[in-house]
Amino acid sequence: MKVVGLICEFNPLHLGHAKLLQTLRREFDAVVCVMSGNFVQRGECAAFGKFVRAQAAVRCGADLVLELPVSRVLQSAEGFASGGVEVLRRLGCVDALAFGCESGDAKRIYDAAAAMDAPGYEDRLRDALSSGMSYAAAKQQAMAENGDLLRAPNDILAVEYCRAVRRQNAGFQLIAVQRGGDYHAQTPDAANPSAEAIRACISRGEDWLPYIPEAAKALFSGAPRYAMAYGERAVLARLRAMDDTDWEACAHGSEGLYRKVQKAVLTESSVEDILQAAKSKRYPMTRLNRLLMCAYLGITAEDITRDVTDCRILACSEQGRPIIRAAKNGGDLTLRNPGEAMDEDALDRRCGDLFALFAQPGNALKAGAERDARIFFSKP
Repeated sequence: MKVVGLICEFNPLHLGHAKLLQTLRREFDAVVCVMSGNFVQRGECAAFGKFVRAQAAVRCGADLVLELPVSRVLQSAEGFASGGVEVLRRLGCVDALAFGCESGDAKRIYDAAAAMDAPGYEDRLRDALSSGMSYAAAKQQAMAENGDLLRAPNDILAVEYCRAVRRQNAGFQLIAVQRGGDYHAQTPDAANPSAEAIRACISRGEDWLPYIPEAAKALFSGAPRYAMAYGERAVLARLRAMDDTDWEACAHGSEGLYRKVQKAVLTESSVEDILQAAKSKRYPMTRLNRLLMCAYLGITAEDITRDVTDCRILACSEQGRPIIRAAKNGGDLTLRNPGEAMDEDALDRRCGDLFALFAQPGNALKAGAERDARIFFSKP
């Protein structure tokens, strides 16, 4: 069996994602997805729960969906990519890594990854940062050749996937699938919608289901929705209750940064106002989002440095069951069924319970319901 891996969020799964899954199915016997759970890499709660998104993936062509632990999800592009590649590598049965990206050029992306790990890159990056450039602009300048690949979000992630494959000696075949449309568009493209545009439609109360594959429409249309706006007061309450020790231990906060955020938390009345008060050229907004979300969830700097030792199975098809058996026999990653305790069980449970506070009023699941959901999964 020839197996391809895909690191994803499907927030939500749309027509472009379904097209990617079907493209991979034509070349491989099975598709394994490593997906973010109830929280996503940008430091936000997912718009839909992880089991809904995982089942949508299986209905649209995936065979096995594993949850990337939240301590790896809420990291920079480099950390997120490293965690996803680690999971696929440790399964022991994955042959290739695929990714959708703007350039669609696997060789250029791999060359860019190699350049970022070559001698001199870090020195050039520090020089650019010291000149006052933003982190994103400094990375592009430090790259010189192929620096344009660090302008588009999916190309940025693709470069980090390749860096992780190189660093971990994963040996995966690399498959770049070009994606169309504008990632940051607020109105979805009919043929190539972006998840961000679809989330914008949802928040505006507009019809977004035309951009969802037919096989997944019923799942999403009837599922509870989640957003920061619904849980903002809970976040603010937690942040204001934190003391110096809590902030010092929190992931993603150097002393200068967390002190600035801590001050803003005590003076501002919304998450957006906190972010605006704390932002600077040096720190991208996504890092501030991750810092606030990690603070809310109690994720520490120590938590995000731990190895990935186990993963939860979120959904699988019949074709996915042999992959589970192969991973149990030949891999070095423990696969957990829904409801089964994780190695980081206290953190896992806390994040599941706190996610429930982001639910749309009147459409909420009780605390713990997401982690105990079994409707989309039967034990292999």
